[in-house]
Amino acid sequence: MVTYLSEWRRRTESPGFGLYHRLADALLDAGIESFVTLYHWDLPQALQDKGGWENRDTAQAFADYAGYTAGKLSDKVRHFMTMNEMRTFVEQYPSDKRILTVTDC
Repeated sequence: MVTYLSEWRRRTESPGFGLYHRLADALLDAGIESFVTLYHWDLPQALQDKGGWENRDTAQAFADYAGYTAGKLSDKVRHFMTMNEMRTFVEQYPSDKRILTVTDC
């Protein structure tokens, strides 16, 4: 199986990821507890080019990324959410291309 963890990991190992460490520290210093959303409509292009969320490898890459990121921030953050707007995400990406409703689930 091909994984694309490197696409997401590149983001977490970049100098820009330090921003999230500093932000979490500043929030903790101010007495604010962080809640981190791991996916907010920003799938790496390499994953999108391979079929996006309809490709099972993307789900595995996301699981790897989520574990990796949580490991990097878990000393500062206790709450991680996988995706923002889960209902919208599920309704937009059904495998049979029809819109699911709450009663379908």
